[in-house]
Order: sequence, then structure tokens, then C-alpha cells
Amino acid sequence: GTHAYPEDFSWQLAHSPHPDMHARHGDTPRTLDEIVAEAALDVVDLIKIDVEGAELFVLNGGLRTLERWHPDLLIESHDRVYPWVGEMGISRSCLSLLRDLGYVVETRFYARGVPRDFWWCVT
Repeated sequence: GTHAYPEDFSWQLAHSPHPDMHARHGDTPRTLDEIVAEAALDVVDLIKIDVEGAELFVLNGGLRTLERWHPDLLIESHDRVYPWVGEMGISRSCLSLLRDLGYVVETRFYARGVPRDFWWCVT
């Protein structure tokens, strides 16, 4: 099934500096597992995740995909972009989940424009 964002996360997105970059309140996103199943993929080798703070939702909604294929992941962390992402513990929860799934996470800092971190994740 589909999953809605928690109210506090939706509120933060709606009040962020660029609300037009995000799903609107009331939008119902599809999970990564649903998208992979609909596409009938034979294998998933690499996933890039740049979802403006919703990284944990993507990872939780893709557990079957991650456990089945253990794809490499490139994830943009948004703690430095949106302080509320760090305050909500999203990145910390993502890192814990990734490590529980057997991923090794290497963080790379990027400072051109808005500072942010990228995680290269491999099993």
C-alpha cells in the first residue's frame, strides 16, 4: 500500500525555503518496493536517493529491495540543508538502519552552494 508522511514532516516541508521542490501535503507517495515491483526489475544495482529529508521513508519503503539485491546507494543527507532534518533524527535513523542491513557508509562533504553530505553505501 501507499504511505503518508507524518504530520510534523509534512509541516516542515511546507514551510521550508523551497516548498515547490517537495510533495504537497496530502500527496501519497509510493514506496521504493512498489516502484521496483511495478517495473518488474530483474536486478537493482544502484539507487540514488535525493529526497529533501525523506531519506528514511525511502529506505523503510525499500527494505525488500535492499535486502534482496543489496544495491550500492548514493544518498544525499539534508541535515545541513534543513536543520529540522537533524532535529528529527532522520539521518541518525538512516545510518542505523543502513548499518543494520550490513551497509558500510562513507560520508563525503560537498560545500559548493549549500553545504551537504553525500553517503556512499555499499555492502
